[in-house]
Amino acid sequence: MPRVIIILGSKTDLPELEESKATDFLDACGLGWELWIASAHRHHDDLTAEVKSAFATYYADGLFFICAASMSATLSGIVEAMTDMYVPVYGVALQSSARPDARDAEESISRMPSGVPVAFMGIGKPGFENAAMQICQIVAMLRGGDFLAKYRALRDVQKAEKPFAIPLR
Repeated sequence: MPRVIIILGSKTDLPELEESKATDFLDACGLGWELWIASAHRHHDDLTAEVKSAFATYYADGLFFICAASMSATLSGIVEAMTDMYVPVYGVALQSSARPDARDAEESISRMPSGVPVAFMGIGKPGFENAAMQICQIVAMLRGGDFLAKYRALRDVQKAEKPFAIPLR
């Protein structure tokens, strides 16, 4: 079964992930996940070793990275480069005290050069949730069967939380 590795640039980013439903989505679909906390700047050698180990361990079954950071937010691009660009990497911009709008992180992730395919999924909680949902969606499309049934059930729950209401009167 594919593996999702969520990497936060700092321990202070953990509450944002915990407030999201991202790991709940992954659990509901039956995808295994790991949480790492590593700064692309301060822990570069350790991060490189762990990413390469994860690549060797999980690539054959499917591997996805969700990288979240604030400020310069280089984590997602660096992880993409560490995998030799063979693994989908999703970037989530996070707010910082210096930039509560997360604009700096958003621009860093969304302005990757050509050939560095990092998908920018959003800011904060919705970004985490969108990344997890897209991973589940891709795996459901490729695997079908029980995984697709779990994904459809999850989507049905989401639809029930915000019902269709037209006309609005």
